[in-house]
Amino acid sequence: MIQRRYYNVSEIAQAYLCCSCGLCEVVCPENAIKLIETPGGHFFPVVSQNLCTGCGICVATCAGVNLSIGLPENPFKGTALQCWVGKATDEQVYRRSQSGGGVTAILLALMEAGRIKGAATVNMEAGAPPRPVVRIARSQDEILSARGSKYCPVPLLHFLRELDDNNGPIAMVGLGCHVHGLHNAFKHSPELRGKVGPVIGLICDRVLTRSAIDYLLWRSGVKIGEQASFEFRSKEWRGSPGDVRIGIKGRETVFLPSRERMQIKDYFTPARCRLCFDKMNVFADITAGDPWGIPGTDKKQGETALV
Repeated sequence: MIQRRYYNVSEIAQAYLCCSCGLCEVVCPENAIKLIETPGGHFFPVVSQNLCTGCGICVATCAGVNLSIGLPENPFKGTALQCWVGKATDEQVYRRSQSGGGVTAILLALMEAGRIKGAATVNMEAGAPPRPVVRIARSQDEILSARGSKYCPVPLLHFLRELDDNNGPIAMVGLGCHVHGLHNAFKHSPELRGKVGPVIGLICDRVLTRSAIDYLLWRSGVKIGEQASFEFRSKEWRGSPGDVRIGIKGRETVFLPSRERMQIKDYFTPARCRLCFDKMNVFADITAGDPWGIPGTDKKQGETALV
């Protein structure tokens, strides 16, 4: 842990060091913190100063400025025991997943074997505009509904508020910053370790502010206030690596080529992502991502690299 320099996490957000993991809202003993979407599409904590006592717990556990677990010898690639490339054997899972469906297949297998009671996942909820929502998936159908990446800030660690002694263990699928926050939470509340199951980390080359969703909706002709569904990467149109898919109520589905998503990355990347070393999610139990550069992989429909 670094020496405390901030009174509360509002100052961390003002410095654009917030990862939007949501842990500060969970650990605040005074319920003084609420994460709110900013006009620029960040998802930052707002502190009710009249409730804040300055206890410092939010700062001590903040993944944006703290890491409570020791770094491996090589923090950029971690300690890999085995590496695999493959895809889900269930054709329905494979066809509708982002790449190889590896993460979905692992979660379904863990649940079927009774190893987990659920998984902390993210759904992209249709709306005006569509936005990511954190949920604990407790059935196969709920796991299937959470397929695909959501390339925007998500307070995933809000799921820790729903844990108790009877509904776990709960697996977690998250980015490096979420995993950093989880380890900070373990140090603050060691009893959580027995309630959180396997951690599946996603390879991450930065997220995009939520304004990126609004921009892509605009590019597809969606009007302000119009209901729409949204996928960053869908194989439905042209296969892997997937194109932006936008479903507009009462109208034909719109697809934007993947290059439209890639071209805007530099404009919508949060500042904190520029400082992150953990693209490979080295503290996860399993790291999953696209097998770029690996020969012999299915580049048409996609596969999953697993470390």
